Amino acid sequence: MRRTPLPLLAVSIMLCTDASAKGGLDVQRFRPPPGPQALMTVDRARIGEHLQPGVGLWINHGSEPLVEHHPDGREVPLVEAQTGFDLTGAVGLWGRAEVGFALPLSSTDKGFGAGDVRLSGKLRVLGDQTGDATAIRAEVSLPTGDAGAFLGSDAVGVSGWYVPTWVLGPMDLSLNAGLSYRPSVQLEALESGTEAHLGLGAGLEVMPSSGLRVAAEINGSSGVSSLDALTATETKPVETLFGAHLPLFEGFRATAGGGMALTEGYGTPSWRVIIGAYWEPEFSRDQDGDGLLDEVDKCPEQAEDKDGLADDDGCPRTTSTATASSTPRTSARDGPRTWTSSRIAMAARTSTTTRT
Repeated sequence: MRRTPLPLLAVSIMLCTDASAKGGLDVQRFRPPPGPQALMTVDRARIGEHLQPGVGLWINHGSEPLVEHHPDGREVPLVEAQTGFDLTGAVGLWGRAEVGFALPLSSTDKGFGAGDVRLSGKLRVLGDQTGDATAIRAEVSLPTGDAGAFLGSDAVGVSGWYVPTWVLGPMDLSLNAGLSYRPSVQLEALESGTEAHLGLGAGLEVMPSSGLRVAAEINGSSGVSSLDALTATETKPVETLFGAHLPLFEGFRATAGGGMALTEGYGTPSWRVIIGAYWEPEFSRDQDGDGLLDEVDKCPEQAEDKDGLADDDGCPRTTSTATASSTPRTSARDGPRTWTSSRIAMAARTSTTTRT
């Protein structure tokens, strides 16, 4: 069985607890983004509808995410198993931004407790909701976890992410490139602190009639706080996950999946299984944010321009004018026909000439 190496000469749980108390070593690597558009741990550039809330619950279980290797060949798991629970929530703003949170809980053989709370914001800067798009995401983690039980850090963390998404027919591909800052923690040969992250994920709709989607992703990190962290194998966790998303009823989606570690970095378990659910309750919506609910808004995706002309229809004047000027008229002889002002004028001149 694969083991996560921690090459220590003489490490006891007392030493580990002391090092953790100085900065904390969080071995939980499964950290789902809070929005409904994420694959599993890889986010996408999609944004929820304006003021549409959503809540999710993720449960993951991993085997031996942290193991001590002794010079005599003995392997001693410092954390034999870990089960994590992430309650997430997010709300979309104006169809372009999103704010969210994640409240993690974790259970290990060292105890049960809260992890570090994460607060995040995402902004789509290029593209739209259905095609290629690019977003940026920022996240702040608060030191609410139990550092002594490897559940969190004693310091505030800050992360920034670049999130492009490309649409390739029925499949979409997303890249997550980011940098997270936290004060360095030295646990004998293991140094944990500022990290660079890179993730790649793909989603494919395999059964459009049921909404079934499959997803695959690979996610990795590398310590960059020092030359030792940059070159050490234990500071380079890489993990792959596979899963499926299935809508069960309106606004509710279930997820199941699993994966394994590809490197021997700390926090990557030998294997991991995940289940999750996400719910977006149906409320009266105002997608364009113009103050008119979608059910009475004639242009639910275009904001009213409030120019004093027909401000109660929810359409900007240009849209209303264009719609009125291109209204189809029906002729019993010719069938449906669209008239423009030039054709109407030409028809009038032709009629006058005939009468003369």
